Amino acid sequence: MCKEFELTAQERLACDWFTSMSEYFDSLTLTDTPELKLAPFPDLEKNDWGYQDYEQFKGLYAYYSDEYERVTQVKEATVKSPFEVALWYFSPFLLCLSLAVRFTKVTGEVILEKRK
Repeated sequence: MCKEFELTAQERLACDWFTSMSEYFDSLTLTDTPELKLAPFPDLEKNDWGYQDYEQFKGLYAYYSDEYERVTQVKEATVKSPFEVALWYFSPFLLCLSLAVRFTKVTGEVILEKRK
């Protein structure tokens, strides 16, 4: 795409960067939250054609990085600990055991009262 236009070397680098980033973003899916890996951007001066777009992009990238950290923290906080996993598997057994002990206690009290 960048070869279609007559650009200076610096403008061609910027155009190639935007093209490669566009292809990278198109390859991302919404099923997971990827960490963005950006290629280094060539130096631009304030009067270059891509400077304003790049500045806006840097702001959006900073926002995405902050949100990525928050999502990562939430994902890490929702992972079950080994203790929680053990309780998940042993809780039905513990419930049955406690009900059996309670049932045995009540049955024993009823039998004891009948003997008196």
